[in-house]
Amino acid sequence: MSDASKNGDPKRRAVEVVPDAASLATRSAEWLIEQVAHAIDKRDRAVVALSGGSTPKAVFELLATQPWRDRIRWDKVHLVWGDERFVGADDEASNVRMTRKALLDRVDVPASHVYPVPSDDAPGGGVDETFERAQVAAELYATTLHALHGGDRLTDDRPLFDVVMLGLGEDGHTASLFPGTAALDERHAWVVAVKTDNATAPVRITLTYPALESTRAVVFLVAGEGKRAIARRVLDGDGALPAARLHPLGGTLWIMDRAAAG
Repeated sequence: MSDASKNGDPKRRAVEVVPDAASLATRSAEWLIEQVAHAIDKRDRAVVALSGGSTPKAVFELLATQPWRDRIRWDKVHLVWGDERFVGADDEASNVRMTRKALLDRVDVPASHVYPVPSDDAPGGGVDETFERAQVAAELYATTLHALHGGDRLTDDRPLFDVVMLGLGEDGHTASLFPGTAALDERHAWVVAVKTDNATAPVRITLTYPALESTRAVVFLVAGEGKRAIARRVLDGDGALPAARLHPLGGTLWIMDRAAAG
């Protein structure tokens, strides 16, 4: 990583404030289309890491409609997920399920270009047992990403991703990198399992900092007054917050609605 990337040089971060959630979806879709087109022009493919949540869902639903849908060469796009709840593939909490319904079922992305996080197809047992299964699934997903990348080594001149989409939790987490978890200190594995305090989905799988930072562009999508205080802390560089510790190769763009920006 360059020194600027390691130190979180503020010059490598841009913030755009839009009036409302609808404007956020429109601006985010425009930005994503631009980034994908640039990647395809340069490398004949675009590798995008998607995020879950209601804000990305609005972007996906917009991209699935005309004229937006025809502005992307979907046959050149490869899609992975930055994190996933370790639940069944048809569970309503699944990020992959949400993306399929909002976007993938409505555009022509080749099935071979979609790389879902392994799901918990045989749920049951306690949290510890589920976590053990998730650890195996995380290793499988890392192997999938190694194959997509063409190796297990990340370099500045050949990043893993062209675009990473991220959200921001009210506790400062991003992807499933939560405060106080061992995943924050992982510097070798690309994918790990994480235990959370969420009763609905207590176990998740997440990409780690090394994987998420190996990208040409990161966009944070932040909406709502409830995110205002935590977004300010992250943008001020509060190192106690996981989102503030992410320093990708290509810097970050924050697209925020007026309620979140304050």
